Amino acid sequence: MKKTCLLVLAAVAMLAMPLAVSANAPLAGAAKTVSGDQSAFAEGRILVKFTPNAYASSKLNFRMEKGLSAPGIETGLASVDALSFNSGVTKVSRPYGQPADVELASSIGVDRWFALEIPAGSDPRMVAARYAADPNVESATVDWRAFPAATPNDTYYDKNWGHENTGQLLAYDWATYSHENGDPVGTPGFDTKAYQAWDAAAGFGDPGVVIAIIDSGVDVNHPDLRLVPGYDFGDDDTNPMDDSSAPGHGTCCAGVAAARADNSLGVAGAAGGCSVMPVKVADSGGSMYFSYIQNALYYVGDQDVDIASMSLGAPLSSDPA
Repeated sequence: MKKTCLLVLAAVAMLAMPLAVSANAPLAGAAKTVSGDQSAFAEGRILVKFTPNAYASSKLNFRMEKGLSAPGIETGLASVDALSFNSGVTKVSRPYGQPADVELASSIGVDRWFALEIPAGSDPRMVAARYAADPNVESATVDWRAFPAATPNDTYYDKNWGHENTGQLLAYDWATYSHENGDPVGTPGFDTKAYQAWDAAAGFGDPGVVIAIIDSGVDVNHPDLRLVPGYDFGDDDTNPMDDSSAPGHGTCCAGVAAARADNSLGVAGAAGGCSVMPVKVADSGGSMYFSYIQNALYYVGDQDVDIASMSLGAPLSSDPA
């Protein structure tokens, strides 16, 4: 049953949603400001990973708890402390909690990452570059913001072209950011062949197979979704409701993956018999930063979910964390 779900979802990741960028998604090579007044990264902090030797000789070996602050800004590393003083750093804290697999987390250096708060008006890219040049620092980066990669607006089953493509998808209209205008562009037959999986022994999938949706949250009261408990890493609470100032994308993605099938309601997800774990990485303002997403990835790994799904984008090609 798990194998069937994995195969169907692997296909749906590529085919179930229109291959277009949403109104808020940054294009490749985008500048600092990517949409209105939304910047591509957090303005008041950077993330710094120290080398193993520097960390071992520093004052930073305090408990791993997300948000926990050091007693001051001094690290005990002379060149880093000079940098912090000159950069106006006001706080040094843990950006990540302790993953369950302590040995593995230590081997990849999760404990060596710290968030440094910098003054408003500072350019985080320039500050991060100065830290990256210090020999005590392994990596330094801005805290990138993620954006929804695409938002399909097919509300009813006959428009779920990813299951069975008859050429019903209309061309994307960049003027309205929608598929409501234009000529049909889909290639009939280029789809997930979901029916073949549904007709097999596993049917629509097993409720014991859990799909983590790492996104803006999920409508926890939605009648067409089967949910298990999740978490909100944007606001650090146990309510992953899709209720920020920019809601909807996570609920939609949950439906693409696992809206209840064969229940005479709404749409049918690719694995409509499976369960969804809502993992919210948007804060109340709707911003999705990489530090939230990285915590979410450690969380779903600790929860041993079968599949973790993200439909997010950012104007970069790699990130050290």
